Amino acid sequence: MELDKLRQKRIEISNQMDQDLLKMKEIADESRRVENLARDAEKIIDDIDIQFEQITSLNNTDITFLFFATMLQTLRWVLLPELKLPKMNELTPSICKKERLSPNERNHIGGIYDGKKSGAEYELEELKKYKDKYQDIVKESQKEFYCKKNKYRSWIEILTQPVPYDALNALDKKVIPNIAGLNKKNLNGVYNNIYGKNHHVATLGHDPILGWIFGTANIMTNTISFVDFQSYDVMQGHKIRSLEKFIPSNELEFSDQVIDYLNPRSMISIIQECVLSTKEDNKRIAAAVVREAIHLSSDKYCVEGLPIPILPTLDPKRAQELIEQGWNSIEFKKLFTDDVKQSGISAGLALVINLIITSIYLFCLKSNDSFESRIVKIRKILCMSEVMALSSNLLYVMLKKNLSRFDISGFSITLYTIMNSEDMIAKLKEEYIRENFESLVMLNSLEEED
Repeated sequence: MELDKLRQKRIEISNQMDQDLLKMKEIADESRRVENLARDAEKIIDDIDIQFEQITSLNNTDITFLFFATMLQTLRWVLLPELKLPKMNELTPSICKKERLSPNERNHIGGIYDGKKSGAEYELEELKKYKDKYQDIVKESQKEFYCKKNKYRSWIEILTQPVPYDALNALDKKVIPNIAGLNKKNLNGVYNNIYGKNHHVATLGHDPILGWIFGTANIMTNTISFVDFQSYDVMQGHKIRSLEKFIPSNELEFSDQVIDYLNPRSMISIIQECVLSTKEDNKRIAAAVVREAIHLSSDKYCVEGLPIPILPTLDPKRAQELIEQGWNSIEFKKLFTDDVKQSGISAGLALVINLIITSIYLFCLKSNDSFESRIVKIRKILCMSEVMALSSNLLYVMLKKNLSRFDISGFSITLYTIMNSEDMIAKLKEEYIRENFESLVMLNSLEEED
């Protein structure tokens, strides 16, 4: 009996050993398989990558969609009206010079600017409103100004005196420099002063955008900065014609101004002074901003008006030509707004075309491809169609030399589509490679579960 039990035990032990050896063999085989996968991982991933490209490559049906989408995007820019800004020379300003305000007008009669004021008349009225509203503060600030306790311009001085970048005359006519090519030499070979019709282009303080920075700084420091970034001190006082002298004064009322070209200032020194002045009294920078706003408002409806933003720093002569033709900041804004609206409508239409093509391709077209591969394909179709349509537009613009036909909205939408599609396709490819590689690694485990 005991012999039978021993035999049975031996058989069980033998079977257990066989099973253990089999499992060890399986583990060894699996280890070798995983080792081979690890060694050939780069090649396997490359193969999966190639497989992804093959299943997402465009077939004949996809090519049909590609040309259909390209046709619609091309038709969109062909039917698009021309941009107005590039054709500025061929257009007429909406408001002629006769209807605009004179440089210093008390009460304009008739036209779109009926009843408006300009220049010092407008500024003095705005400043009077402020003084009447804050009489106690103004009186206290005037006492502070006349006590001369502060090192820099007080905020009441900043607010009530004329802006320094309106100065035209030189303290010494013999040392006037060349200001961005806008002032010409006289018969004696000396440069003339800047004058009423070109000082808006010549000075940074009159720029509708840059003026908020440089004009504000000039007001705080009593300086003038030109579009070539030369800066000088400005003196305020009264010109006595009989004596042919300029007598400096320190009054709070409007006065004559002259530019001291013998005392150039760097932009760094002007900024430093602004910082120190603000530390001394933080109301000054607010007063300077308000003063800049009042002055820009006083000039923008005048005959010349304010120049096209930033253009004077890039091409002052061209900016002067345009402003003399009537193209000031207001007229530029109108054309720019019209072009932006037109481009916005065109961009919206481009997105609608893409949406229609995508909807038809994904939900109406029968296909054996997976949904993910179809997403990749439609993204490729949209990118390629927009690039082809944009290329035809660029070719047309170059051949015809007509910048007004440039499809700005198409250019923007194409960049957006390419960038967005690249990210989406990259994520789908990454997921595809990861899932396929994991399925190879877990092959045996899956078979055992089955």
